[in-house]
Amino acid sequence: MVNPSTEGSAANKLASAKRARFSPESVDALVNSLERLRLNQPKAVSQTAHVYEPLESHTTDTDSDNGASSKQRIITSWKMQEHLYRRKDCPFPTLARGLFTTIEESILQDHQESGKGGKKTRIVARGYDKFFNIGEVPWTEWDNLAKYSEAPYDLTYKSNGCLILVSAISESEVLVTSKHSLGTTILPKETAHPTTSDAPPVDQPPSAKNKEASSATLPASVSKTDPPDMLEKTPIFDLSTKSGQKKAAKHAAREAKKVEKANADRDRDLYQQTAKEEAEAKRQELHANGGADSAAPAHAEMGRRWLKQTLEKAGKKESDLAKALWDQNLTAVTELCDDDFEEHVLSTPQHLTGLHLHGLNLNTPHFATLSPEKVKAFAQEWGFIPTEFVRLNTLEEVKQYADKVAQEGKWRGEAIEGFVVRTTVKEINSKSDDGEPPYPPGSPFFFKIKFEEPYLMYRQWREITRSLMPLLKENCPGRKSREAFPWTQMGSKLKRPESAVYAEWCAEMMVKEPHLFDNYDKGVVRVRERFLQWTEGAGKNKWQSARKNSEHKAPKDAATKAIIVPVAVPGCGKTILGVALGRLFGFAHTQNDDIKQKKTAATFMKNIVELLKKNDVVYCDRNNHLPKHHEELSDLAVNQSFEDHGVRRIALVWDIDSHPYNKALRITSERILSRGENHQSLRPDPADQMRHEAVIRMFMSDFVPPEGGLFDDTIKLGLENSLEQNLRIAADGLCAIMPQLHQPTDAEISKALEEAQSYRPSVKKELQGKETPPPRYYGLSIELDLKQYVGDALASHSSAASDIKQDAEQFLGHLVANGRIVARPHVTIVHEKTVQEETPDEDAKTSTVGPAQRLWNTCEALRKMPSPALFEFDLTALLFNDRVMTLVVDHVRPHQIASSSTKSSGPEESTTQRVDRQHLLDVEKALCEDLKEVLHVTVGTREEGIQPYEARGLVEAWRRGDEGVKRVDLKGLSGIGRVMGMS
Repeated sequence: MVNPSTEGSAANKLASAKRARFSPESVDALVNSLERLRLNQPKAVSQTAHVYEPLESHTTDTDSDNGASSKQRIITSWKMQEHLYRRKDCPFPTLARGLFTTIEESILQDHQESGKGGKKTRIVARGYDKFFNIGEVPWTEWDNLAKYSEAPYDLTYKSNGCLILVSAISESEVLVTSKHSLGTTILPKETAHPTTSDAPPVDQPPSAKNKEASSATLPASVSKTDPPDMLEKTPIFDLSTKSGQKKAAKHAAREAKKVEKANADRDRDLYQQTAKEEAEAKRQELHANGGADSAAPAHAEMGRRWLKQTLEKAGKKESDLAKALWDQNLTAVTELCDDDFEEHVLSTPQHLTGLHLHGLNLNTPHFATLSPEKVKAFAQEWGFIPTEFVRLNTLEEVKQYADKVAQEGKWRGEAIEGFVVRTTVKEINSKSDDGEPPYPPGSPFFFKIKFEEPYLMYRQWREITRSLMPLLKENCPGRKSREAFPWTQMGSKLKRPESAVYAEWCAEMMVKEPHLFDNYDKGVVRVRERFLQWTEGAGKNKWQSARKNSEHKAPKDAATKAIIVPVAVPGCGKTILGVALGRLFGFAHTQNDDIKQKKTAATFMKNIVELLKKNDVVYCDRNNHLPKHHEELSDLAVNQSFEDHGVRRIALVWDIDSHPYNKALRITSERILSRGENHQSLRPDPADQMRHEAVIRMFMSDFVPPEGGLFDDTIKLGLENSLEQNLRIAADGLCAIMPQLHQPTDAEISKALEEAQSYRPSVKKELQGKETPPPRYYGLSIELDLKQYVGDALASHSSAASDIKQDAEQFLGHLVANGRIVARPHVTIVHEKTVQEETPDEDAKTSTVGPAQRLWNTCEALRKMPSPALFEFDLTALLFNDRVMTLVVDHVRPHQIASSSTKSSGPEESTTQRVDRQHLLDVEKALCEDLKEVLHVTVGTREEGIQPYEARGLVEAWRRGDEGVKRVDLKGLSGIGRVMGMS
């Protein structure tokens, strides 16, 4: 690293580290991070262990002698939740989509890293990093692309097929995978993931899934007329009165709807189960008779077949390809386009059927890929279909070129889904921001441009057809009523006029010509072409009418309806804001929390639609923190009920992920404590004050801001802002979007907020959240973003020898790049083990309470205070060695905001205030006198096996004068934290 010459060098280096946050320095670091994330957030990351056996064609006498290629290997595939890729604080150490690793003997030295016990971890196949559409994330917005990318821009043809990765498992064996699978035996999940390549395979019986499915079959004795359990308790009505008769009639109507829904659910489940059994029986029959479809190959298996065919046609051997990939440590990224195997949205002409070579990726933790020229040459050498590309020199040329192709609908004579654009990250000597790609300067960087027509419409037709498949059954209720299954499961698929016409045609043809839909996965294009022929003949009038309605939909600026969608977590103040906006502008308001059913989504959407029919603007009060929430609300813009009005979609997005986690948690928790019982279900539990925080944590872990394009307008609100500030921001933003609104005065804002704060929910539900376990230790929950804080400290608030400071910058860069920074920092105050160790013996004559027990009792009392016990502290030094980095904490004192009500000792001070004040002073005394030698905040550890508690030993060694501890003095830095029980 270059020796720093300016004060800003540390900030620049931290920015560089952030740009490399998806570039782990080693395979071990990558796998350890993924494994840790899998254990801590099992919904975010999953892994599957595959048993992989070499193909017979690869086994040679030499292989058999040395045993290197004849072993069964255990290969692990890693799969990450798609929507989390878009989070600002994306938890993954890599953006790779399609990642396979294995642990092998140390004889494979060229592509290995140091491992334990002679075993080494290797990436055996690697797909592209996740790349995003224009506007989908901040760094693919056109303005940011202009700032952070540089020429050349290579626009490559986006094939419409399935991903196939081709790599080398050894110098003579090829590995073929789909995105997440090898198409081979999978180890059961309950089996421990093997750590060696010679672990014995565990076969899963082919019929296991079928047996499991059979056990779930509905009993034959179930009757459609049997009332569900919910009807067993029938209320008694006084039928001698008119009010009693009305109540009885309403009750009967409600129960009839429940029966109808229960029967529809049974029909659906029974149909789906029968369809699965019939498909399995047909597959087994074909297999027994050796039929053409008996193999039913998985994607990876079909990829193997096509690879063999491709190489034979080119006069090449698989072992030669393996050697070429092995020597360069490459994965060939291909797209299989074969309509006979699996049809996709766009049809593939015969001359383009096969494996298209799109890229050659290095099997490294960071994303690295070869140039399009080298990829094309490799494709021509080995018989793959080359991917066409065009090179442009400016971003403006890219936009113009893409617009022209989109209008024409074809590129070089072929239908096209869009372009994948390859560029390079530009060197920018400035502080990083949200619009910067998460890669170091000089790295390859991809984004995509997808064309809406006709690709998106054709894709929707495919999904409509699959959803309507139950209509092929004569007893399907959807044949008689559009209010029955499967029509009730269609969601927003029919909101586009052309798609509604297509669905009606499909339903009709499934009755008239059911064989048209046989083996639909290989007949997508066949069915679509048949429909398009119909639109030119008998269905011409219906089709033209649908196209006319679609083309004349009101643009967003002409829309007369609007939905306002808060995107938040509990405790942001979204309900009070919605009520206040209703007072100011007369907006309708519906709350998800008012719905009493366990599953609220369908009712919530129905309530919005009904209110929107009668009102121009509806406030959709829900946290709306998940991508599926954004999508279903965005779909209201194409709801047929409002096609003559247009619906403008406005998002109010709180800046949740712009704050340190602990700070955001504290702010939202305080507000829930403050509102007390004034909520339907998320209320403080007097016996367990951390219960509501567990709920907030769940929402915060899933929170994702909406992707670009789903909403017409976005208004950003501040988590730290007061209700009045956010109301003013929202009101000003809405008035700018909807000029017909009256611009409220400050007095009107204050009055609306005052009225809103008197709001009380009309529904009370069971207390939300589960009881939390007792704490194992108490600590200060520190409200710092350590990545930013330590980087800024080194840049502007530090003093040390240049070599020490440079070492600190390098270590911090390593921690940032490898995801080793502590995400939720804290200062440990007292641990239960310390209390247990000082507990006097039973034989002792006196049972005095030790200092640790007193401190524990004090912290427990502080935790139960009405307001959080906040403390300030100074950060005086940054300590590190080659294993751990930590901040030294000094001068802990009560934070004045938290202690303002307890500082005064005047005559009006209550007994409770005096006790709380004394507790604060007791903790201050203990932290400044008893524990001052060890107080610290762990910044991070170099690797997985190093425990954070080593930071305490580092502080103690420094206090003793150990010269092996490196130190950077810090000046004028402080922080705050609250006392919390932790486990």
